[in-house]
Amino acid sequence: QLPADDTFSAVPLDRLPGGMRAYLHLPSVTVGEDEVVRYWLVIKGDGGGYNASFEGTRCSAQEYKVYAYGFPGRQEPVMPADDPGWRSTDAPGYRQELTADVLCTGPNPNTARQIDSVLRHGPRQGHAFDGFFRF
Repeated sequence: QLPADDTFSAVPLDRLPGGMRAYLHLPSVTVGEDEVVRYWLVIKGDGGGYNASFEGTRCSAQEYKVYAYGFPGRQEPVMPADDPGWRSTDAPGYRQELTADVLCTGPNPNTARQIDSVLRHGPRQGHAFDGFFRF
């Protein structure tokens, strides 16, 4: 089910094209036993553009997958993605920034609580041992 727009939190991403903003639905954030972070993401444009997607990010491989797209106002507001294959987040852009600064700490997935903290306080500064110790 597509979450309501007013339940999303703003995600400050510098690498989005001008006039676009990103929003993450924190209540939908989960980390599975497969260590994939799953979440709803919405990208909105000043001109009225709207892109909602249910995605997963595999931090250890720097990859993401789109499972479904959301279309508010339609009779069937969620449609499965045609090609839900894994894609690299290596190319400079907002997905790389989202992965590195919000969803993951090195090769490890962040919990919903950690992601909420990043959105409230900004990404923590890198440390030489990030990703080395797992608690």
